[in-house]
Amino acid sequence: MGLEVPFELLELFFLTLSAYWGLKTTVEALTYLRLRGGLLTFPFLFALAFKYFGFLPSFILVVLFFLLKGNGLVLSLTASVFAFTLFLIGAIASTLTLGILGTALSVPGYEIHGTLEELLHRAVMR
Repeated sequence: MGLEVPFELLELFFLTLSAYWGLKTTVEALTYLRLRGGLLTFPFLFALAFKYFGFLPSFILVVLFFLLKGNGLVLSLTASVFAFTLFLIGAIASTLTLGILGTALSVPGYEIHGTLEELLHRAVMR
């Protein structure tokens, strides 16, 4: 059995953790609300949207999240950009980590080929 499935789960975990970090920091710093209860499922949905649908649908999902929290349009867009930036920092770090581990363990789909610029492009522009 290969290591593709554990790496897929680890990638989804890291994306969810990055989404939680970005949303929690933004929600508590800019809107003075708390991320708890049923809202804790949103980082997982956000990570799934980013992993399977890409950049734009996941950003739209974050904007809708802040709009549905009762914030105005300007605060929602500002908070969304801030949350998405923090999420991308975590996503890039997790992609680099999984790429290094995948190269060392020869996991197909997680090996680093090419330059660091190509790897970062693949990490952000799925």
